[in-house]
Amino acid sequence: MDSGDFFWGSATSAYQIEGGFNENGKGESIWDRYASVPKNIKDGKDGKKACDSYHKMDQDIALLKELGVNAYRFSIAWTRVIPDGKGKVNEAGLDYYSRLVDELLKNNITPFVTLYHWDLPEPLLEEGGFYDRNLPTYFAAYVTAVVKKLGDRVKHWITINEPECIIGNGYVNGTHAPGYKETDTKKILLAIHNLLRMHGEGVKAIRDNCSDAKVGFVGTDRALIPQDKDDAHLEEECYKHFFKIQKDSPAWSGAIYYDPIYLGDYPKEYYKMFADDLPSISKEDLELIHQPLDFIGENNYASDYCFLAEPSTSTKKGKRVFTIKDPKTMPCADIWWEQITPEGVYYLAKYLTKRYHLPLIFTENGMCDNTEPSSDHLIHDTRRSDYIKSYVDYVLKAKRDGIDIRGYFYWSLLDNFEWGEGYKPRFGLVYLPFPDTTRVKKDSFETYKNLIKEQMAKEKEGKKA
Repeated sequence: MDSGDFFWGSATSAYQIEGGFNENGKGESIWDRYASVPKNIKDGKDGKKACDSYHKMDQDIALLKELGVNAYRFSIAWTRVIPDGKGKVNEAGLDYYSRLVDELLKNNITPFVTLYHWDLPEPLLEEGGFYDRNLPTYFAAYVTAVVKKLGDRVKHWITINEPECIIGNGYVNGTHAPGYKETDTKKILLAIHNLLRMHGEGVKAIRDNCSDAKVGFVGTDRALIPQDKDDAHLEEECYKHFFKIQKDSPAWSGAIYYDPIYLGDYPKEYYKMFADDLPSISKEDLELIHQPLDFIGENNYASDYCFLAEPSTSTKKGKRVFTIKDPKTMPCADIWWEQITPEGVYYLAKYLTKRYHLPLIFTENGMCDNTEPSSDHLIHDTRRSDYIKSYVDYVLKAKRDGIDIRGYFYWSLLDNFEWGEGYKPRFGLVYLPFPDTTRVKKDSFETYKNLIKEQMAKEKEGKKA
């Protein structure tokens, strides 16, 4: 990946924006099924229409062009390509994405394709989903079909988006499809292992069908930010705790996913901590999971501030205790889990590149700001504008400090279906008055547009110098 190219982009996912849930041969995904069950989605809505991007592709590409991005990250719906998850390929589904790629390239926008963004085909869930050891084989066949169709034009690929949410929300918390509330650690670790094998098979399929592909994997994390920036010991403690495995919540422990992918094996403490619950892990599995990658993809929405506290009076005198600041004391966006902590992107990039020695791309970063249209019918989302500028400032600071960051994608281009939350949370640069899908640019659209223009001009001048 050319270190001289910085990708300024925006990101979306298929189920959240496309609609067209049963058109032109598309099959049923786990999100189609999950959202159809009363009370699963907070506002009772679903993604059958969403932003109607399936029919409004040209409008969305026009928005991307006006925004000035040089890259667009989108996902492919497995069920558009292979409706039942395995078996016959649906050419009409591939043709839709082929047209999208062509239109992006005509407008000098580099496509970044995510192959799995949570919408597993429902028939594969009924065969066992992530508990099924055959799932990686089915994924490889799907990826092969996609890359054979698009690999002559698409060079940037992401296998899987946010494994922590796939397993943590989908299989443990029950707040995302398929809505499982698994308490058996053995089954949770099995699901994680099959997900990692699925990633490995996906990388192999990409490499086999696109020799010049750039491939990555996308996780999501809360950084641990040292409250005292001059305390080197505190920063080292933040780094160590960031990669620490949480015994009571392995699904949310990033190192359980990242170490096998980037380093070739699970952390040593994983084997000790879960000795009685380990799935079958063969040498061949680890080799499959540890495929060569070109970049680390990272999504960030919130982070935590940390400090070393003095021991309480009820304990013996001793070394200071690593402590995480109460998130409730920090500024928050319009959704409960998103604390506004722009320094987090700096430390995420620093920690992940230090441990895994690959370039990093921020594949998602965005703010939930539910500002509605004012009396002038415009959306003056000042907080989002400030959010974008502050987060990008820290991305650029990391670059200046020698951290190898290659891109920043704002989430999201459009207000969309925000999974179990429905349509109330708004992350988009463009407002949609659901169920009407008219596109209305927000003030933050102009903010990001101007920021991109300014930074691209600086990059161009830098190359001349």
